[in-house]
Amino acid sequence: LVLRRYRHDRCRDVARQISRAPCWRHRLDLFCRCRLRLYSRAAKMVELGADLDEVMSECELPQAEAELLISLRKGRT
Repeated sequence: LVLRRYRHDRCRDVARQISRAPCWRHRLDLFCRCRLRLYSRAAKMVELGADLDEVMSECELPQAEAELLISLRKGRT
């Protein structure tokens, strides 16, 4: 519950930053940096043994993206 609250607050803060950005390039940059953090977190979770459902729920990734990330990470080991 605490983690979900944190994610909700973090998403709201990022959305607020994006909406206040002066131009579309800046908004896109903020959005991409936020997504990259999610992918980095998901990759770390996979390295630590998280399964598909955990990655999808904790990082809010669609199933196809989570499956791709897992297959890419497992191919590296």
